Amino acid sequence: MKAKVTKKRTGYIFKRGGMYWLRYTIAGKRIAQSLETAIERDAEKAAERIMAPLKATDTAESLKVMHHRLSDAFTTAERLTDEATPPLAIRKAWDMYLASEARPRSGEETLRQYESHFDAFTRWLAGKHPEAVTLRDVTPEMAAGFIRYLETVKHLSGNRINKHVQLLRLFFKVLTKSARIHANPFADIAPRHHLTQSKNPLTLAQLRDVILKADGELKTLFMLGIFTGLRLADAATLQWGEVDIHRRIIRRIPRKTARSGKAVIIGLPADFAAHLDTLERRGPYVLPDTAAEYESNAPGLSRRIQAHFGKCGIQTTLPGTGVEIIKDENGKTKRRNTGKRAVVLAGFHSLRHSFVSLHAQAGTPQAILQKLAGHSNPMMTEHYTHLSDESALAMATAFPKLLAPVDAEPQAIEAKPEPLPGWAIERLKEMTARNWQAIRKELIERAAQ
Repeated sequence: MKAKVTKKRTGYIFKRGGMYWLRYTIAGKRIAQSLETAIERDAEKAAERIMAPLKATDTAESLKVMHHRLSDAFTTAERLTDEATPPLAIRKAWDMYLASEARPRSGEETLRQYESHFDAFTRWLAGKHPEAVTLRDVTPEMAAGFIRYLETVKHLSGNRINKHVQLLRLFFKVLTKSARIHANPFADIAPRHHLTQSKNPLTLAQLRDVILKADGELKTLFMLGIFTGLRLADAATLQWGEVDIHRRIIRRIPRKTARSGKAVIIGLPADFAAHLDTLERRGPYVLPDTAAEYESNAPGLSRRIQAHFGKCGIQTTLPGTGVEIIKDENGKTKRRNTGKRAVVLAGFHSLRHSFVSLHAQAGTPQAILQKLAGHSNPMMTEHYTHLSDESALAMATAFPKLLAPVDAEPQAIEAKPEPLPGWAIERLKEMTARNWQAIRKELIERAAQ
């Protein structure tokens, strides 16, 4: 059936599907609006009522009417869309983030930290703004309130606050389309100022104390930190499948750089390999109890490590910050909170610094040390970063002896290891991915003479 059209000065009515419609153009936009009647006379009257303001000579008034009608249309469209596909609920947002192809492919450890930051935000939001049930409900004011909470209530450092902001900004950006978010609430949060903390390497005497005054899995954990340079996450969760005691080699893909899929290859000093060989094997983990503690309560494990350092006389925090151990009037020790964020001077990461420092002092080439420590440095070309099992093992022989008997002479504790000959050090410094086999052959032949 051919639609019937009745022309008007600024629009016209037409019939479609048994009902009359009005079509008109304002500011270059064409609008079709149902008149909700099948009777032509009623349709004409309805069209006159709608068109009356638009026929006025006052253009501003016409545009105002147009604006209201467009706004109503958008509101109706959004309501209908919400009814068809409800907005993304906050309780489902994390799973949606994990499933998104738009998110960065972060490693397992990074994702665990991200989830922890998101959980902290959602818990705060549920307590302060229970009315926010969808991701689209979160406003910039709510985002700013959460950051103030981290600063004034939780007393987090600027660095930790910035990590929360970075994650949440990324989170909302990734889910913008799927959650139909109009604006990222964390987009305008300014970064907080923070001081970079540097954990200095420990002395040989301190390293020896850390080992010899520990026992059980904690002792082995410290030895792993000192002799391999592994981060706490990797040392605590090291698996037997990554350890070759016979060849004295560890191959481990660090959690921090798991996305690259590249393993670090670390040679083990003979006495440490012998220690590992004495351990009871109870499942896949070298340190099963420590691995379970790290996965369930990593902060608690870190506190145990800090407490052990304190027993060894190592200053772990800057005086006047964090929790201090003081003596009361009766000479008893007690803990006192200074009210200031702890500035960490020493912790498990100090063992990693010590590993790097001792290797550097022993003459380990920087490119080889970079691979031992699992660092990524865009300034180093790939042909300088090859490390074979033999090279890693050769580096381990230069490591200082820290596992001397407890009753050893004091001078033996601080004694330097027998140094490599100068010619050997020079040849090792020249080692690259292309010539390492020739240099290895030369070193072996000259050592056998």
